[in-house]
Amino acid sequence: MDTLEIFSFLAACESDGEQAVLVTLVASTGPTMRALGGHMAVRADGDYVGALSAGCIEAAIVAEALEALEMQQPRTVRFGQGSDYIDIRLPCGGGIDLHFQPVLGEKLAQRAVQAITARQPFALALPKSEGTADYLDPGAEPGIGEDDARYIVTHLPNPKLIIIGEGVNVWAMAEMATPARVDVEILSPDTKLIARAKAEGIPASLLQTLRNTDQLKSDPWSAILFLFHDHEWERYLLPKALSEAHFYVGAMGSRAVHHRRADMLRQAGLSDAEIAAIHAPIGLIPSARDPQTLAVSAVAEIIQTYHQSTKAGATDRSTASHLQLAG
Repeated sequence: MDTLEIFSFLAACESDGEQAVLVTLVASTGPTMRALGGHMAVRADGDYVGALSAGCIEAAIVAEALEALEMQQPRTVRFGQGSDYIDIRLPCGGGIDLHFQPVLGEKLAQRAVQAITARQPFALALPKSEGTADYLDPGAEPGIGEDDARYIVTHLPNPKLIIIGEGVNVWAMAEMATPARVDVEILSPDTKLIARAKAEGIPASLLQTLRNTDQLKSDPWSAILFLFHDHEWERYLLPKALSEAHFYVGAMGSRAVHHRRADMLRQAGLSDAEIAAIHAPIGLIPSARDPQTLAVSAVAEIIQTYHQSTKAGATDRSTASHLQLAG
């Protein structure tokens, strides 16, 4: 989830007139540290951002990148199992194919940064043997596809967690999600909590009334989490959340609390099917009570749900299945 850092590095190289190489994990056998489509970026002076191993092959990756930059041609190189680098092995015992792209399209990195910050999907076409990387309209799933001449890398936005609530659980949840590269937004009737969030650079909005639902806006890569002890706040906000695009809606409370919540939502006009879509109780750890444990439990569930929702239908080339993309 370090895509923004990598493309910001490349965009800075573009702006400064410095050459750089985009390195992409395009295939794997056995266990690997990064998912297909993961990147590094290497500048002409050898400086780089990102990682595609646990540190065991980064020096070799930089060397290959600089050679690709000198030749001004893309290349794909095998590391680990089956590699010509007989003195470099991955500790996990697997093998990875890395694509080195020294020539990027006009302002490609800047366009990628704009898409990432706007929470828009984007895709890159990486030529296998010669040519320039291009910016494409994205496919539906993240990861790698290919045709005879190029790899297609699709990136979806990071998961976003919209936390709606009050009390210590809200801040514990934000502190747990942020290091996991989950984008966080807070909506709360607590003025001190909103001020603290803004001071920390977290987008935050004050809820002034129970019917104050207009500030809740999400996209298909958003999770919406309710952390209220006063569940009257959920009467209008939860139906709004369910009507918005999302991959997860959850609400804090025991099973008994959720039964009372369900009765309230039926009175508000929601169907049993809509109510059944709410994750409650939240989290992977049953009956988590202290704020930090609840945060670990809920954030883990949200990230797991994000990956389950985005990988449906995607083809994993690490099992030797190739997705053929036209166009």
